Amino acid sequence: MLSRHLPGAAAFHAAWPGVLCGTDAHGHLVWLEALKDVDVEALSALSYDQLVRHRMQAMEALEAAKRACAPCGRLYRKHIYILDCRGVSPGLFLNGAARRVIKTMSAVCSDYYTETLWRCYLVHTSPAARFMWAALRPLLHPDTAAKVRLCGGPGDFHKAMEKEGLPVSALPPVLGGSFDPAVPLYDNILAAIRDAQRPARAFLRDDSARQLGTHEDELLQSRPLHKGWMTTPQPLTLLRMRA
Repeated sequence: MLSRHLPGAAAFHAAWPGVLCGTDAHGHLVWLEALKDVDVEALSALSYDQLVRHRMQAMEALEAAKRACAPCGRLYRKHIYILDCRGVSPGLFLNGAARRVIKTMSAVCSDYYTETLWRCYLVHTSPAARFMWAALRPLLHPDTAAKVRLCGGPGDFHKAMEKEGLPVSALPPVLGGSFDPAVPLYDNILAAIRDAQRPARAFLRDDSARQLGTHEDELLQSRPLHKGWMTTPQPLTLLRMRA
């Protein structure tokens, strides 16, 4: 999944963006998504197969990020997922297209990556968001559903997170934390693809290699990758790029 560009990947991640933040006291990486940033109209134009492929590629990039930032060779297989539910309207889940997209994205994580989730926090949950959770819960694996915490505003979710070993300092400013800058998950995908293609390009003539350049490569070069998520900074990029 991380060896090539999927058609429409940039547009997909613009419509459903996610960022990687800090780690908790146990080394679990934090992944944040916000429903207010989701472009349901753009995503509803994609087929079920396209949604699944893009979501699986994102999950594989998350797994790669966990391997890259593990200290001293220790591998943390689980992560923390935060979904910011601000801006959810009562009619969101009544929209058939929105319901299909959200169910599909949730099902990929629950069905294929059940054992990778340590904890899930739904924050800024309004009555509409709680209604959405009530509709989604039966679709999730029981083990996944048991890891979900519903929280209100910062005073509520900061307390819940710190109680379970996730400090506020691991959260981005948008959630009242100090971890900045958070790293777009799409950057991790670009880094993985670039890393996978590098050996093959070494055997190409210069003009052929230039022809393989893509907009995504240019984006990666223009946006330096953030180093190390660990509390004690480590000399690691999102992925260990081959020299």
